[in-house]
This record gives sequence, structure tokens and C-alpha cells, in this order.
Amino acid sequence: MFALCAACSGKTAEWQGIVSERFPQRQDFTVLCWTIPEQAAGELSEIDVLQTDNRGIAKVLWQYPLAYAYFPKIRFVEEIRAQDLRLTLVERQTGAPSSQLDVIGKKAGRIESLLELDGFKFDVEHLDGAKLPFIIVQSDASILDVPAIYRWNGVRFEEDSRPHAGYYRDLLAEDRRTLPANSRAWCVSIYLESRCLAATAAAREQY
Repeated sequence: MFALCAACSGKTAEWQGIVSERFPQRQDFTVLCWTIPEQAAGELSEIDVLQTDNRGIAKVLWQYPLAYAYFPKIRFVEEIRAQDLRLTLVERQTGAPSSQLDVIGKKAGRIESLLELDGFKFDVEHLDGAKLPFIIVQSDASILDVPAIYRWNGVRFEEDSRPHAGYYRDLLAEDRRTLPANSRAWCVSIYLESRCLAATAAAREQY
């Protein structure tokens, strides 16, 4: 594995960590992310997608350039295919508490990054009984953060926050239970003004 990573990157630095996963139902495809120490900035990280032939020889199909990132996590969205491959999510920390999420899939027969998102936390959830999951992005750790919702449109993820009034009403209700009574109005005012959502009118009626 070390030799393979070195061949992909052309680096001979001391390795800090390697994370890899085989694609579901495509054991000849592997997504790999490695991290090396970098004196000036901390850590450098790279993402590679590899294909192994029946002789066990791997070739690089796609490579994300070196970036200042660390602690990679790889997961697949089992319900969504981009052509013949499951969508791949690679999350890497870029600072405290910032992270980057790369959505990797196939487009026009080639593997590429379909979307890059920056944030604090990334969740994959089913909303409103939808068959396919959504990506929910929190931009920071503040209770006043308004998460953004991304929907798969058949080709890529696109922002789809506006139609999900119920989701935002539930968040407001949770804040109402946990915040001191004298801070509710202030919190909700900022919460609602921070993004124009279909949930706004209904949420204001509750308060």
C-alpha cells in the first residue's frame, strides 16, 4: 500500500496515515486518502481513486491535488449511483473546527469531484419521506447556525433548503426547549433573518 501511495503522489515523505475503502459492488475500484506531515502548515492530504486489474496492478483514475487537510473519513451513499459507481463522500478537517466534504462520482464516463463543501458538520439524512438522502451542512458550531440542505438532482447535489419548512421548524422547536426563555426572541430573530426560507412565516407564528 505504501508503494502504491508513493507512486500516486511522487512523494517520499514520512506517512502519517492512510485510509482506503473499496467501492460497494465494485471491488476493483478503491478510494484512498493519505496524509503526510508538513512543517509549515501541519498536514497535507490527497485523495486518489484507483482501479485494479485482474493481475492486481492498480492505476490512478482520478486524483485530487494536495491540500492542507487531515483526519480523512470515507463513506458511500448507498442509495445514489453516479453512472455505475456509488457516490463517495470524503470528509477532511481543514482546521478547528472547519472541514471540507468532497463528493466524488462519475460524470460523462469519468470520475471527478461533483461538489466541494466547507463546513463544521456534514450529515446524510432522509427528509420528508424522500427515497434519496440529503446532505445537511452546518457551517459552524453555533446554535444560531442555519444548516443548508443539498438534494441529489440525478447529476449532482444542489442546494434545496427552501422546500423543507418542517425541518427548520423542528430545529426552532429544539432551540426553544434548550435556550433560556429571555433569549428565545433574540435567537429566533437572528435565526430567521440569516436565510430566506419557506419556513420563516410558520416559524414566526410559533413564537
